[in-house]
Amino acid sequence: MKKIIVISDSHGNKDNINEILSRAGSCDYIFFLGDGIGDTLVFPEDKLIAVKGNCDGAYNSEKVVDVEGVKIFLTHGHEYNVNESLLDLKFKAEDLKANLVLFGHTHNAIIEEQGGITFINPGALKGDYINKGTYAYIIIEKGNIYPVICEI
Repeated sequence: MKKIIVISDSHGNKDNINEILSRAGSCDYIFFLGDGIGDTLVFPEDKLIAVKGNCDGAYNSEKVVDVEGVKIFLTHGHEYNVNESLLDLKFKAEDLKANLVLFGHTHNAIIEEQGGITFINPGALKGDYINKGTYAYIIIEKGNIYPVICEI
């Protein structure tokens, strides 16, 4: 069993980053999906897997990792028109044979399944005047994915 915290779009919100850092001890991985890549410098390097967003500098824009038999595609999402639909992401996931797609960019948290592929956007860790910051917490066990969206 592996426990994963997934964050995106922190945009410099140090308070929320510190809150995630306080929760990081109980997880195996922290996946960062872009837009605030500098905020991740406080996380343990052995737990962090990060991709850049459209507001970040030079860094990998997507990665594929395997966790407990689940093939995971990580991307910020802006290159896949995620503001319009998940169709381009679905095609990419099918090409990669990914079971799980993690993306950000829209600032809207979702968990959705399409054709055997689970799509998760943790929302924006930054938050705003109306909404608290959000992140995703995922347990992967024996090839099964158990996700939940959490508020800071």
